[in-house]
Amino acid sequence: MFDPTLPSQLKAIQEWFGSIITMPIQRGNKLSLLTRGGMEMSKEAELYVCPGPKLKAHERIEIYHQQYWWRLIGLLHENFPTLTRLFGFEDFNEKIAVPYLTNHPPSHFALCRLGDTLPTWLKNNYTGEDKQLVVDIASIDWTANESFWIGALPPISPDFPQEHILSTPLRLQPYIHLFTFNADLFTFREAFLKNDVDYYNLHPFPEVSSGRGYFILWRDAHNCVTWEKLSLGAYSTLTLIKQGYTIQESCEKLETIDKDALLEAQEEMSLWFYKWISSGWLVIDQK
Repeated sequence: MFDPTLPSQLKAIQEWFGSIITMPIQRGNKLSLLTRGGMEMSKEAELYVCPGPKLKAHERIEIYHQQYWWRLIGLLHENFPTLTRLFGFEDFNEKIAVPYLTNHPPSHFALCRLGDTLPTWLKNNYTGEDKQLVVDIASIDWTANESFWIGALPPISPDFPQEHILSTPLRLQPYIHLFTFNADLFTFREAFLKNDVDYYNLHPFPEVSSGRGYFILWRDAHNCVTWEKLSLGAYSTLTLIKQGYTIQESCEKLETIDKDALLEAQEEMSLWFYKWISSGWLVIDQK
């Protein structure tokens, strides 16, 4: 006969299981000695899990707890490879991965999205002296990851009527990201990723070239995420297009932003647009 209390019992077990495996992992990859309610883990686990022939109840749940955390931390290593090298495995796990995942457990079935809020979390919570570098590197890592799998929109056709191009609101493809930094973090990142994490336990980091720089990151026709350095004029124009301005409006805006950028745009616009359209970067704004 069906036990009417079975669904509620199953729900209670699932909720308890979820509350335990998401508890912060301790040093030595151990499960906390106390549950969230303050009871000894070894005693409370016996209420929900049967002991095995070799393992006690809390030791059995500890295996699931470890696998949960190792899987998520490993994914953060993959999604933030430069940030992981910057800290090293131990510090990254302790200072970033565990506190971040404790407050932001996965909320989407696609684990490639894990860490989408990490740059913002670092901006609000990280307090190290290298905060700006950490936030910037996390932002590049995340957008490089996102640019690989995010969908594309139908690009503007090379046959689009030239007489309408100046007045048509445009957008950039979702996989395109623009950055400006006071250092060449992209060249730094490229050099950084040539070696594995443990390499930097014994070797110095690559040098970072200082100076204001403008960059674009995107996914090319071969589905490879790449980047290049931009001039101020190209960066400013693409930024305005990303915001939904027409070409004509962008040029008017440039006049108030930077006269040198405007002059460059006037001289180079035809070449820029040939490249941007042929690369599929531009789409018609349908809003």
